[in-house]
Amino acid sequence: SREWKRARFNQAWYPGETVIAGIGQGYWIVTPLQLGNAVATLAARGVPHTPHLLRAVQAASDDRPQVLPLAPDQASVIDRAANWQAVQRGMIEVVQAGTARAVGGDFPYPIAGKTGTAERYSRTDESWTSISASPIERHQVLFECFTPADDARIAVIVALEAGRSGASDAAPIARRILDTWLPGDQQRQRETLATSDGGGP
Repeated sequence: SREWKRARFNQAWYPGETVIAGIGQGYWIVTPLQLGNAVATLAARGVPHTPHLLRAVQAASDDRPQVLPLAPDQASVIDRAANWQAVQRGMIEVVQAGTARAVGGDFPYPIAGKTGTAERYSRTDESWTSISASPIERHQVLFECFTPADDARIAVIVALEAGRSGASDAAPIARRILDTWLPGDQQRQRETLATSDGGGP
């Protein structure tokens, strides 16, 4: 923000800095957990959910575990549904026909995702190397996604400090996470369907 830059560097904020901050560059810094939370909020159509690690507590070994309640849902941070739909459509296109097209493959749910590659080059000379020809440890790369794209049940963020690109290095790891999650989700969906139908599988 203007205030942050003035306090930190005693410098003015330039319009171009707003543009690059909007695509995650410049002074913009985020942890994987913060980015994962942001992707989960986007996946939930703008409804933030408080991240948590503890599911239940157990006072003694012979006591029943007490499941902890989740924080209540908050209001959506998205003012216009059309904005969310535009971002969702773009993220689906990334997986269907864009940089992460190798990830969707035969996955049974549509995946919405976005690759990212923070390119690191030396500014001490005029040499320039394309991403594909760069050493594997050259860049910081990421892939974020959620699925099913229309009614998300999982959001994933993979961030690597060393990689060639988000598409070639981070996205395949995210796909393996989704493949591991999928059988349990399909089982839960079958159980939910059986319960709502009032019958067995």
